[in-house]
Amino acid sequence: MINLVREYIKKENLISDNEAVVVAVSCGADSMALLDIMRRLNYRVIIAHVNHQKREQSKIEEEYIIDYANKNNLPIEVLHLEYNHNNNFHDEAHHKRYHFFEEVLKKYNAKFLATAHHADDNAETIILNIMRGSNLFGYGGISAKIDYKNYSIIRPLLFLSKADLEKYDEVNNVKFFLDESNLENDYKRNRIRHFIIPLLKDECPDYLNKITAYSKQVKEAFSFIRNQSIKYLEKTKNNIELPSFNDFDIALKKDIICLLLERYEMDKNQRIIESILEILSSEKTTNSLTLAGNKEFVKRYNLAYIIEKNVYTNDSVEINLNQEVIYKQKYRFYFTKNIGNTNAKYIKLCYNRLAFPFMIRSYKENDEILMPYGHKKINRLFIDNKIPKEERLDIPVIEMNKEVIWVYNLAKSKMVLDMKDCYDIYFVCEVLDIEK
Repeated sequence: MINLVREYIKKENLISDNEAVVVAVSCGADSMALLDIMRRLNYRVIIAHVNHQKREQSKIEEEYIIDYANKNNLPIEVLHLEYNHNNNFHDEAHHKRYHFFEEVLKKYNAKFLATAHHADDNAETIILNIMRGSNLFGYGGISAKIDYKNYSIIRPLLFLSKADLEKYDEVNNVKFFLDESNLENDYKRNRIRHFIIPLLKDECPDYLNKITAYSKQVKEAFSFIRNQSIKYLEKTKNNIELPSFNDFDIALKKDIICLLLERYEMDKNQRIIESILEILSSEKTTNSLTLAGNKEFVKRYNLAYIIEKNVYTNDSVEINLNQEVIYKQKYRFYFTKNIGNTNAKYIKLCYNRLAFPFMIRSYKENDEILMPYGHKKINRLFIDNKIPKEERLDIPVIEMNKEVIWVYNLAKSKMVLDMKDCYDIYFVCEVLDIEK
């Protein structure tokens, strides 16, 4: 079996020889087999053990694995979880475990976390995901390797069955402990394992190989579609451009939405995906969907994207001629007699016609600006220029003597235009580079 695992690692490009690898060890049959195999393959093993403190036996298991590590001169890190008996313990424990693993990886400068998931786990996961709904990636089950920003999770035993691993332990005298909680039916995964899997096995003795083949094909299809999604969102800078998007097959459309949600670390269940598709296919030129985490999916004419909901204020700031500079949100304002920044926007003014202070603020619902042909609603100005609703409060409105004289980058009032032949001063608005 050692050679089979070595060949699988090479085939799936899981990890290079002699790398440091953190092995998640629960002391069960699967993880103890993994630990023994990774040691025999001469990887630089670091043991990471989580004691959930749910069972009396967990203390014995912890003592055993610490003794095992000491006898074999292996680094070991242990996390104690506090069992709180609430319904969320399973999910909370999962997040705490992986946070712990990430800390161990960082401490030992390791880039690989090995877990003992096997083919039976994969079959259970596929059934679970079908029951609760997922995307193509989820329906494909567990991946042999998942790359994150600073590390990869690898599953070197994914092609083997649980029976294979138990036989390996028996032949090689690998000691392990039985977790009796796996015999209970409190969790859905356990009920699938105890009731559904046996029925599948009765109907199809070769079910595990069939499900493994299914998993492989689904993941291959997902990989092809996902590569197209990545190229699309890289090209559009995480926007959905409706003219091109509408020509895509529905499978690609759904995955582009999934990938977009993933990039913003958003939930991507079927309800959200279908809601977004409905917005994109609607004849409405503008629409939006509120997402978790103060984010929003918005459609504005031929473009759709995810934004952080901005909390704008209508607070006004005053600026006088003797003030060097005023900052408001991402803008910088000042008066000058010479334009230094040729990329800045400005209005030309005659000093003798001005009344100070100027007021810099966000627009209000009934704001108007006097144009050469008469007054125009600023809201209409936004609509004509296709300014998305969520951006309108961010556009500065400049007021003098309670009259709007400039809507930044959109309109100058008749009063300002009448000064074009006698100007001797500039009022400048620069956009700050907030990335610096």
